[in-house]
Amino acid sequence: MSILSKINLSHLKYLFLIPIVLGWFYYQGYYLSRNSYPFDDQSDYLSYAIQIKDTGGVLKFPYNLVTNNFSENRKNPLYAVLLSPFAKANPSFFRDAKFINYILSFTLLITIFGVVLKSFGIVPAMAVAVVFSCNKFLIEEFAVVVPDSLFVGLCAVSWFFLWRGLEENASKKLIWGMGVASLAFFAKPAGILVLLSYIFSVGLIFKFKVLSNRNFWLSLVTFFLVSSPLFLRNIIVYRNPFYNNNTSLLWIDNRQERRAVGFRENPPTALNYFKTHQLGNEVSQLAQNSVRILSNVSLIALFEVQQLRYPIILLGLMLLGMLFDPQKKRALFSMVLFGAFFVFFSYNYRVSPHYRHLIPVGFLFICYPTFFLVSILKSSKVLKLLMLLISFTPLILAYQTGKVVPLPKVEAGLIEMPSEQSALINFAQINFTKDTIYIKGNEERLSYEWYTSISGVKIIHPYLNSFAEFVNFIKENKIRYIILGSSTVYSFPEIYDGYFNFNSGRVKIVTTPKNWSLVFSYSGNDENKLPRVLVYEII
Repeated sequence: MSILSKINLSHLKYLFLIPIVLGWFYYQGYYLSRNSYPFDDQSDYLSYAIQIKDTGGVLKFPYNLVTNNFSENRKNPLYAVLLSPFAKANPSFFRDAKFINYILSFTLLITIFGVVLKSFGIVPAMAVAVVFSCNKFLIEEFAVVVPDSLFVGLCAVSWFFLWRGLEENASKKLIWGMGVASLAFFAKPAGILVLLSYIFSVGLIFKFKVLSNRNFWLSLVTFFLVSSPLFLRNIIVYRNPFYNNNTSLLWIDNRQERRAVGFRENPPTALNYFKTHQLGNEVSQLAQNSVRILSNVSLIALFEVQQLRYPIILLGLMLLGMLFDPQKKRALFSMVLFGAFFVFFSYNYRVSPHYRHLIPVGFLFICYPTFFLVSILKSSKVLKLLMLLISFTPLILAYQTGKVVPLPKVEAGLIEMPSEQSALINFAQINFTKDTIYIKGNEERLSYEWYTSISGVKIIHPYLNSFAEFVNFIKENKIRYIILGSSTVYSFPEIYDGYFNFNSGRVKIVTTPKNWSLVFSYSGNDENKLPRVLVYEII
């Protein structure tokens, strides 16, 4: 009798997770060390966490949310609430937040392994765990101080409870599922897709009987009760329980339009959008974006395989797995949930083409193909050997790429704030007063507002159609200084083409605009290189 045939999977299935976790540990530590300063949304979440702590902390937060003392309406607050006990207006808070993400990423890995193990068995669980432990694009995303690892874990747990509840007609599981789904919604607005997928699936399963389905209504009430602080705030302030400022981004063609003058006061609506956009063109664009978003499937599950045929094959295997799934209600709910994320973010692709949007359903297009292939193979010896091989994949890859290092060299908490931040802050402290009005764009290397401030009144860089409109905006708002970096120049070509060029994270001056005087320029250690940041005084 061979060694493989003597292996008892029920006893050893968790041992296969050990090399996966070790590989994950080095991969996640490496990418956390590369995230050495907060940029984009990271600084926002750090700011929100500080605000929550300064206004009473976690216990007082529900009251502050309902009364709009916490007024943020673009990002849902659960992640900032988790960070808030550790919050402080100091760069060291960023280090603490990264370690919290380390814990959340580990929790996600264990959670998603357990969810798939209980749903489909050991081989699909191993496949999902391997991908989530060593795929560069996933690990890199989970190293960013944003709620993605938290959100993905909540979506997976919610999916598990909901399919179990639907199959077993178990009210407790459905209530737990909707309770966790509401937390997912509290983490990110996209969590509403879990609710909508559940409602649609229940409608398909029970049809008109859903009206008298007690379990369905109890679970629905649970969702709204847990989410009630956010819903109440939105009803009181915005007269829409599902309000989110990012919803307006669905009705624009250029992401930078969200910075247009008057956008917040008079946001675009679906009605106005379809007055100027033909439905046929929208359907055509949706179809084109559905093909483009297949590249996101490749990034998440196939380690950046470029050929289009491979994600198509993967999704084909996923559909076959769903068709042959003996748990028909699970298959239906899984198909609807995947479809909701795929269609919604295909439509939103023109504004936000990021691969992270499909990560919450990534486990579905990994575990279902594996589940289908396992049902075909059926040879326990082959499966045991396969598990043994794939369990060491993350550790082998981490070793081959030089990420396996002595423990003291795992610099997950590394912080290196860009030198141009302190240089700009020093300049502003000398030259800005409390009455100084200045324009500053969303410069990822100049995100210092979460831990310090400079004198004056900041106006966020507006989206305008031409430099002439920008000149008028400057006059009307009595702008004194304009802070320019590469991200601003890159984001607003309508304004800066012909004056400045984006060049590998630096700014190239083509010609200086009339009445603009350069008063500050910073290139870093090498003064011969193009500047990273410029400050112009309007004269």
